[in-house]
Amino acid sequence: MRSILPVALRLAALSLAAGAVACGSTESSPAPNGTDTTGEVATTGDSGASGDAPAQADVPATKFVNQCTTPSACKDYQTCASQVCVLKPSTKAELTDPKNFDLPMAGTPLNLACVGQADDKPAGPDKVVLWGMVDRFGGGITTEDLMVEVFKLEDFQPEKCPYTDDLAATRTCLADLDKVLKGGKASLIGSTTSIDADPTNPNALKLNYTIEPGKICKLHRDCPLGYDCLKSKGNLDATTCLKLHGTYVIAGPNGEPIVPTNTPLIVRARHPDVASEEWHTGYQWGLYLYADNIDKDDDAERPAQLKGKPTYRTNASIVSKGQWQLVPNTLGVGDIVEGNAAVGGRIRDCRVTGAAARPGMPVHNASIGFADPGSALAFYNDDEDNTVPVASKQSTDTIGRYSAIDFAPGPNRVSATALVGGQVTELGAVDFYTVPDSLILVSFPGKQAYFKK
Repeated sequence: MRSILPVALRLAALSLAAGAVACGSTESSPAPNGTDTTGEVATTGDSGASGDAPAQADVPATKFVNQCTTPSACKDYQTCASQVCVLKPSTKAELTDPKNFDLPMAGTPLNLACVGQADDKPAGPDKVVLWGMVDRFGGGITTEDLMVEVFKLEDFQPEKCPYTDDLAATRTCLADLDKVLKGGKASLIGSTTSIDADPTNPNALKLNYTIEPGKICKLHRDCPLGYDCLKSKGNLDATTCLKLHGTYVIAGPNGEPIVPTNTPLIVRARHPDVASEEWHTGYQWGLYLYADNIDKDDDAERPAQLKGKPTYRTNASIVSKGQWQLVPNTLGVGDIVEGNAAVGGRIRDCRVTGAAARPGMPVHNASIGFADPGSALAFYNDDEDNTVPVASKQSTDTIGRYSAIDFAPGPNRVSATALVGGQVTELGAVDFYTVPDSLILVSFPGKQAYFKK
C-alpha cells in the first residue's frame, strides 16, 4: 500500500517558497514592474498582479529529483528556475496570436509582470455562469454525456483518497470527492453533464452560428460550438463543420451564476462510470476567471439562454484512451503505468489590461521542468489538431503546448524558462497534484482560460 502526501504539504514537500516562483536562483530574472531592461520583456502599465507575494513555506527534509537551490545543483545544460532544474532555452522566445497564428507578434514583447506576484483581483461580478464545450486531447468519440465539475482549488483535497493497490476504490473515492470532504470543506461548486451540440437538439445551447454544421469552412471558429472544421471521410477535398464535442453550462438551480471569479479553480471532466476505459479524467488546475474579463453583453457567440447574466466561457478538457497510449508509444518509453498520471498545458505570458488590453498569449520556445519528473517530456508541431508528439522537440510550439507523462500521484511543481533579450528568464512555476489515471492541465504564468476558435 502506498499513501499520497497531503496537498497541504505541497510547498513544504517541494522545499519551495510559495511566492518565490521568480526569485534569486536563476541566471537572470524578469525586470521589476515598471521597467524594461532587455527591450523584450514588457512589465509596465496596469497589467501586473497587485498585492504582496505569498509567504514562504517551511523547508522540510523531502527532496525531489529535480529540486535545486542554485544552478550548480543542476546539470550543465540546465538552469535552476523556481528551485526546479529546467533545460536552458537556446532559441529566442516569441508570442503567438492564437486567433491567426501570427508568429511572431510584431512589436509585442513578453509581459511577465505577473510572474512571482499574487493573483490580481480586478473589479467585476463575484460569480458567473460557466459554459463552453468539453474539448478532447486526441481522437475519440464525441464528448457527450460526460461529467463537468468545478471546485475551489484551496478546498480541493485528493489526498483524502489514499492511493493503494486497489485502484477501483481510489477512482470511486475521487469521483465522490465532495462527499468525502463534507466533514470538512465541501469543495464542489457545481456540476453538470455535457450534452449534444447539434442545434436541432432542443436542449442545445442556442448560439448565433456563423456557419451551419456540414457546410464548407476554413477555420474552427467558422463552426458552431462543439464542431471543428475538418476533412470528412466523404469529402476529402474540402473541410466541413464536424461535430466532435459536447457542450455544458454550470449554473445554479434557477440559472443563477455560482462560479466565483478572482479565485483559483479546478475544472474536472470525467466519465460518470469510474470503471469506463474510454476516457482519462482531465483537471484544469488553477484556472482563474478574472472578474473584468467576463463575456461582453454584445457577444454574439454567447448562448441566447444566457443573455443578461454574467457569463464566462472556457472549455473543460479530457483525454481519450487512444491518446493516453499514443504519446508514450511515440516517445518510445512504453505505456503509462496504471495509476500514474500525465501533465500538460500551455505557457502563456501575462495578460495586459487598460487601453492596450489583450489576454495572455502563447509563448513559443519555452523550456519546461518538473521537481519530480515523469518518464518523458513531450512537445508538438504547431498544429492545434495534431496531438502526436515530435520526439526531437525540446520546447513549446507556437501555441505554447507542452506535456509530460507517467507521474506517480502526489505533489509536484512545474517551472518554465525562456530566452528573452539574450538572457535565460524565469516564466514562473505552479505547484500542483498529480491525480491517478488523469491528465493535469497547468497553464502559466498567464492563467486565463484557453479555448479553440
